[in-house]
Amino acid sequence: MKNKPLISVVMSVYNGEKYLAEAIESILNQTYTNFEFIIVNDGSSDKSIDIIKEYMTKDNRIVLIDREENKGLAYSLNEGISIAKGEYIARMDADDISLPTRFEKQIEYMEKNELDVCGSYIKLFGDNRKEQVIKYPITNEDIRFSLLFFSCLAHPTVVFKKEVFDKVKYNVDYKVAQDYQLWCDIANANFKIGNIPEVLLNYREHEAQASIEKFKRQQDTAHKIASDYAKKLEKEEINLVNQIITSKKTIGLKEIKKLFDDIKDYANKKSIQNDLIFYILKKIYIDSNPKSPMKYFLYRKATKNSNKKFKEEMNMFLKSFVIFSRDSKIYQFLKKINKIRR
Repeated sequence: MKNKPLISVVMSVYNGEKYLAEAIESILNQTYTNFEFIIVNDGSSDKSIDIIKEYMTKDNRIVLIDREENKGLAYSLNEGISIAKGEYIARMDADDISLPTRFEKQIEYMEKNELDVCGSYIKLFGDNRKEQVIKYPITNEDIRFSLLFFSCLAHPTVVFKKEVFDKVKYNVDYKVAQDYQLWCDIANANFKIGNIPEVLLNYREHEAQASIEKFKRQQDTAHKIASDYAKKLEKEEINLVNQIITSKKTIGLKEIKKLFDDIKDYANKKSIQNDLIFYILKKIYIDSNPKSPMKYFLYRKATKNSNKKFKEEMNMFLKSFVIFSRDSKIYQFLKKINKIRR
């Protein structure tokens, strides 16, 4: 590369031979070409390194960091970012597919809206599921609000100004939900965050990602991250997060009604978009334990002015008669079956 790259793409690989070539080609085939592609081989024992080296003979934009020891995603990303030459850092995962105009559109959107961090919508796909578009909050204000409840950027879609990493880093102590922690740290450092309202990445779901143990670990970590994020805000935010965490364990009718009312009041004070308020109330109901028809009725009442899909709502209503925990084996089994049918 003769010219300094505008973008440094950073991707960590650990035993990713199955989908790695597709991921690499989706980056090398971008319409925007002024980038370096930093690939960190994080101690792979399969043929990942051979695949990477083969592509290096074809394209000199690839920069390799090769290690025998597996040190984890957060460490690998910090390592890749530390040698990046670009003004922007773009994330990528070794099992996903970036659409050809991803970088071109994200850089243009970031400059137009004066963003420090920018993600996008994604399309879920996989061997055993129907394709599904996932939308995220778009504006900085909506994203900051949403971080109280869930991680609202798709990690492999995100592009950062490199200066962001002068103030924040991936936390190597987190083995899951590293991205959620980073978004909260970025918000607390007062960087401007956005999501471009367009699918720019196909996000692959496969069996290696899913397990009950991992789900529980992610949920516990997410609770801690949300609590820590709220503590840096106000007492009202801390109260909301604590109510939500409790609702995932067990919550009564009076408590869930109060939670719905408190979230609506808080969101209206912050001028949050109605579609996002509906999404969060729906997510809280789905995540709450135990289910009941009366709780579903309270959810319907709290979201009475929102547009709903009949099939989804009927499915939620029928599930309200079945009582089991979200981290139980039967829940995970039914969730998997539902993905296949969708």
